[in-house]
Order: sequence, then structure tokens, then C-alpha cells
Amino acid sequence: MDFLLLLMMKIHLLTWIIVALDFEFCHLLYLPFFLNEFVRFHHLFYRMIKMHLLTCWKRQSCVATFGPIIIIYEIKKVK
Repeated sequence: MDFLLLLMMKIHLLTWIIVALDFEFCHLLYLPFFLNEFVRFHHLFYRMIKMHLLTCWKRQSCVATFGPIIIIYEIKKVK
């Protein structure tokens, strides 16, 4: 398995753990903020995996698959 994909899977798992802890320990007023950030990360994560797998399967190369998605994410975040 590719290192970047494995790293993103670990980050995904850690995010689920953080959200579970937020449900348990954080005040409900702060919950919408945490959920909004989690959903944003979730969409980015699935786009990265999809692009990564498509690039690896089509070209048999796993180089520079995440750059365009990160740029798109940063542009949306600035707006």
C-alpha cells in the first residue's frame, strides 16, 4: 500500500476519534463548529483517495496526485 494513502487513512481514523471525544466532552454550543470542520475534512479526504486511486490505476504511478486537490481546497477556504 502506498505511504500517502496509509497516512490519510490514519488521519481519517484520528478524526473520527476526535469527533467522538467532542460529542462526549465538549459543550453543545461548540459542536456545530467541530462537525463543520469534520465534514470539510471528510470531503477532502475522499477526493484525495479517489484521485490517488485513479492516478495509480491509470498510470501505474503514484506521484503528485494530491497537489491539485489541496490547491482547490485552499482556494475555497480563502473565499
